[in-house]
Amino acid sequence: MCSDKLRVHIKNNHASPETFPPTKEGEAVFTITEARFQAACDKYPDVARQIEVFIDWDLDRFSESMHRRCPF
Repeated sequence: MCSDKLRVHIKNNHASPETFPPTKEGEAVFTITEARFQAACDKYPDVARQIEVFIDWDLDRFSESMHRRCPF
């Protein structure tokens, strides 16, 4: 069943020379964690009520996320 919420898929990458970020230090800076996302939701509750988030790493659950979408 589809909801009226906007679905946001966040795809974080583990550090690797073939990806961005290429270093562990960069991974720590550019990763959107559930805690960081929740902090943003707490700051903007009107926006948070309108979205549904799916946080993923690399392609671990990408296929699952894409199958959860609503058909247009």
